[in-house]
Amino acid sequence: MSREEIVLLVSRALAVMQAAYALIDVTYVPAYLVSADHYGAAGYLGTIHRIEVFSLLIRIVGLSVQSWLFWRCGPWVAGLLLPARKAADPVS
Repeated sequence: MSREEIVLLVSRALAVMQAAYALIDVTYVPAYLVSADHYGAAGYLGTIHRIEVFSLLIRIVGLSVQSWLFWRCGPWVAGLLLPARKAADPVS
């Protein structure tokens, strides 16, 4: 396997993991929304539940973007996962 194939394989594996985490978080959305609706006018608890819903949605969007970026496996992802060797580094 070449270096590029290994980077692509690891990048795609990370993308699948991030997508799975995002899908798992999507399953929590209904419970958080019901809880926020129930405590919506309760002052402190309503504020806490709105913050939780907002944080969950931000996390889902962030994980989805990460998944998309890792799936595309651009040059910066390749550099992140497997940096180029310097000429002075000994080869083992």
